[in-house]
Amino acid sequence: MKDKMNKIDNYIYARLWKAKLQAQSISLEKILAEIGKFYGLDVTDPDTMVLIQERIPRIRHRVDNRYYLWKKKRKTWADLLGVPENIIQKWRDEKRISNEKSVKNLQVILADVNRSKQTP
Repeated sequence: MKDKMNKIDNYIYARLWKAKLQAQSISLEKILAEIGKFYGLDVTDPDTMVLIQERIPRIRHRVDNRYYLWKKKRKTWADLLGVPENIIQKWRDEKRISNEKSVKNLQVILADVNRSKQTP
């Protein structure tokens, strides 16, 4: 059961993270229904429901912390590259940038492009 709960935790985390990025929210009932459908758990069982309901607030908290850090990074990267934050979000969604190293590489490329535009 512990291994199955780790998979369920990961599923809930991924589901909440996607919803957070899309500025949506997901109800507890919807999460329970999806878990019942995908993992074959009897979510009407009180023990199972309590177990999952105890985990969801902790997972939501982790997602909120991660989102807060992402917003901070997004602003920093936008300032560093000189582009709007929505462009940074778009590049991340398209998997063009993913970490500090890819941002630094992009910064070098943009600096070269800007330099080439300035010289005739």
